[in-house]
Amino acid sequence: ALRLGGEGRIVTPPELAESARTAAREALAAYDETL
Repeated sequence: ALRLGGEGRIVTPPELAESARTAAREALAAYDETL
């Protein structure tokens, strides 16, 4: 599993970071639906 804790800092262009956050939210939403 992919874990983004305190060490999972994204140091990339802002649009890439936003894309990563969106992907993370979608992944969490999909995970929640399986519970």
